[in-house]
Amino acid sequence: TTTMDATSSPVILRTFSSDIEANIALGVLRANGIQCVLENELMSSVLAIPSASYCTIKLLVNPSDIEVATKILDK
Repeated sequence: TTTMDATSSPVILRTFSSDIEANIALGVLRANGIQCVLENELMSSVLAIPSASYCTIKLLVNPSDIEVATKILDK
């Protein structure tokens, strides 16, 4: 399990309606040394209502990593 920085609250880097896309992005960031977590992954898988906001998967990173993480995912 990857832990987040305890000194600051994580911020939303991206949102996904697909758990597959979310996990790919998570893997890419972790492979590049970025600490990150997914939020709402289970709700999205169980309910599978793409337009519902509570089913949106959020990719969270430390605020200090947001610029680098954005560049990595934008490649």
